Amino acid sequence: MVLAGPKTKYSIRVMIINPEGEVLLGLKNRGFHSNNWIFPGGQIEFGETIAQCAAREVLEECNMEVTVQGLIDVVSESCSEKHVVFINLVAYGQGKAEVTEPQEVKEWRWYPAELLPENTTISAKNAVRKFSGGQMIPL
Repeated sequence: MVLAGPKTKYSIRVMIINPEGEVLLGLKNRGFHSNNWIFPGGQIEFGETIAQCAAREVLEECNMEVTVQGLIDVVSESCSEKHVVFINLVAYGQGKAEVTEPQEVKEWRWYPAELLPENTTISAKNAVRKFSGGQMIPL
């Protein structure tokens, strides 16, 4: 007998860096990480590569095109009955990010990598630190 229960989700997160070296963060409106600054991203669709997913999610969430460069890390987080594995990628992009899903994200804002808001997720802070230290696997 199989019991229904919590499931693990796999989500891509994209650290976008602009030509000035700033990082794009969104203030999450609801759900996992609500009221925290996060990278754009979302669920992988069947048949997508992680780079394809990253580019699609950024376009859907921010109306921006990016060039995915590499993998920073993979992070597992649990909260109550929710378990999410985040695959953090790095990409280059520029321009003004638009809030295309206001129910999910209140605003997008560029921040200097060394001046992230206090309520930035630990995963995002660690990804920025790792990338700044040269940790990236090219895709």
